[in-house]
Amino acid sequence: MIRDPTTGSVHITRNTPAVGGSRAYVVASRIDDETDGRLYAVDICDASNCGGRGKMTLPWFFAFRGPSGASPLLIGSTIYFDGRPASRAGPLMAVKDRGTSGRRLWLREFRSTFGVSPAQDPRGGLWVHYVAPDELSLMRLNQDTGATVQEIDVSTVLGVEPGYVAPPS
Repeated sequence: MIRDPTTGSVHITRNTPAVGGSRAYVVASRIDDETDGRLYAVDICDASNCGGRGKMTLPWFFAFRGPSGASPLLIGSTIYFDGRPASRAGPLMAVKDRGTSGRRLWLREFRSTFGVSPAQDPRGGLWVHYVAPDELSLMRLNQDTGATVQEIDVSTVLGVEPGYVAPPS
């Protein structure tokens, strides 16, 4: 739970934060309006010179249309995460941490949502698992632009009909 120090609004997360050094990145939605999404940068003090071990400060947040269905990915100083407007289609976006603020580098719209976190590819870029009513694929995206670099039709790999989605257990 994060309480906005200016407005007092409360934001909660269902995701795991991404962490780099003593800064964590939390994707959250306002508790009474989940469409009010925010990516929070949270500094966690680890010494006495910043207020005492464990003290947390919020240097910046980036507002987006929420909620988010997957945990964020941190590559260098860029955070990759999804949002989900009311239409249930979802954007994936990249936000660069500039120290005291975040700046969106790109946003790419998809016809469906993301239920799993993106993963870094050691060759460059990131993998996303995209599930739409008529397709199920893994896509490797360029981390600088969001453009598709590679796509794998999961149904072909699994040997099932195109668009197959496993029934809920």
